[in-house]
Amino acid sequence: MGVVNASSGGGGGEGGDDEGKRWLEEIEEGVSEAAVQEGTLRTLERGVDVVWEKRKAEVVDVVGVCGKIIDGMLDMLEGREETVPEDWIDRLEAVEAALEGWAFGEEGRAEELKRRWRGGCG
Repeated sequence: MGVVNASSGGGGGEGGDDEGKRWLEEIEEGVSEAAVQEGTLRTLERGVDVVWEKRKAEVVDVVGVCGKIIDGMLDMLEGREETVPEDWIDRLEAVEAALEGWAFGEEGRAEELKRRWRGGCG
């Protein structure tokens, strides 16, 4: 992991640089949960939420594109003898169902991580 120089950056003086340096020190030193400041916890929680939402959106987009492709193929073949293999439709439906399970599980993991940071396992 690279070291961030707290004295570099735009603002200088009090504020953001000191906050970032303290945050890095808390992480690197492995301080106890009780010693982590509330602002750091909120920053970590927001980070988890942002990463989670980004990952979920990326996966949903990919699965959505697959669904649109198959729907488009079905529309083009409507009224013809040719059709999209049933196996393709079944596989897409299985992926969509797995996506729901994955999303539920990952959201739970993100919430559990935030609870552990807060020391509230119960």
